[in-house]
Amino acid sequence: MKSNKEFDLLEGIRKTKKEENPYLRFSLNSNPFPKSAIADVTSESFFSRCRKKALAKIKDFLVYTYSSRRWAGLILRGEYGSGKTHMLFYVINEVNKQLGTLDKRRTLAIYVENPKGSINELHQDVMEKLGRDNFESQVAAVIEERVKEVFESIPRQRLITAEEIPQDPLFRLRRTGKGVSTDRKNQAWDILSKKLLSDGLSQHRDFARCLGIVTIDEDQDTRNSAWRFLIGNALSKSEAKKLGLVSERLSEDEIIRYVFPSVIEILSRNGISMLILFVDEVEKIATKSSSFAFNFLENLRSLIDNNLNHFSMVFACVPEAWDVLASTSPGLSERMSEMVDLDPLDDSQAVLLVEDYLKNARIQPYSLSPLLPFDEATVKEMNRVSKGSMRYILQNCHIVLEHAVAKADIVKEIPIEFVRKILSG
Repeated sequence: MKSNKEFDLLEGIRKTKKEENPYLRFSLNSNPFPKSAIADVTSESFFSRCRKKALAKIKDFLVYTYSSRRWAGLILRGEYGSGKTHMLFYVINEVNKQLGTLDKRRTLAIYVENPKGSINELHQDVMEKLGRDNFESQVAAVIEERVKEVFESIPRQRLITAEEIPQDPLFRLRRTGKGVSTDRKNQAWDILSKKLLSDGLSQHRDFARCLGIVTIDEDQDTRNSAWRFLIGNALSKSEAKKLGLVSERLSEDEIIRYVFPSVIEILSRNGISMLILFVDEVEKIATKSSSFAFNFLENLRSLIDNNLNHFSMVFACVPEAWDVLASTSPGLSERMSEMVDLDPLDDSQAVLLVEDYLKNARIQPYSLSPLLPFDEATVKEMNRVSKGSMRYILQNCHIVLEHAVAKADIVKEIPIEFVRKILSG
């Protein structure tokens, strides 16, 4: 087939590689500013200096929750583009890096994109972020001794030799379960679930039963059904019957009172003494009807009241929406007592932001102004046009720099008149 030379991607890439880097004259290896400054969980953030006060308050909050292992709630407020999501990603990464790798009393931080519309959906989001493999391994580590007691009391089709027993607890349980005949399985799950209930690992019979099934049963489809029940999905009647469950789905009240406390207990017994949910875009609840918002917020308040130990939450929200939510559910508002505001950046903060992004792409050694090819006047102008929005400051820096590298006569500093011309267009 004849090649379409007007759309030759490889030739375009080769041509780009051959061209001289236009950013070199500004002592940069690339344009460090994002074309679209939307937070990405995988991207690095370079804004800690310009949000020093906010980060100090969040740090104090996290130190308190870690030390006390008691409930505390924080609201991170800011307009769209103020950097709330960037802030959440930065803090979550630091929490998991600094407190999530300790030998004991670890903390686990989980990002939730938005609160969805029900406790079931929130629970499902948390469980999926925990990860099925990870959660199953944690359950196996906690229940292994009880499983041994159960299977020692039940006749098996064949015994497992020492050579067949894996080192990993999860696979060890599944290998052990293979020796049990099908007609004995229900008996095993009944006995195990009662033991888990008596141990305080769970207060819900069906949830406890599925904890055993998902970690022990050798049939993949059966385990999949059990997992879907554990995370709050609805099962068919036939699936629920096969698993020996009383109900086909966990209710919101069951998740609030029994299931979520069990998840926290499992994490706690594995050395994770604090679970912190960072819930973004909470303002979406304010767009719902008043009755819907009230019911969800009251359920969220009940979730908090049933999990006052080893658990806390951080909400990110635009200010006016939080005012609506706080008036809708004063009870929830009282439980989210800490407040951190991301106000529009002033000129000095904008300078720090731009310096930090430029530093990330700076060619070393470098001893000139950390703002080049900008200066304080041009940053001040971009901050004025961007109205202090972190997102738009970064995007405008990207635009201005792209236009500047296309102008051969701009070799060191970008004139303020050039900035005004580009941003006014």
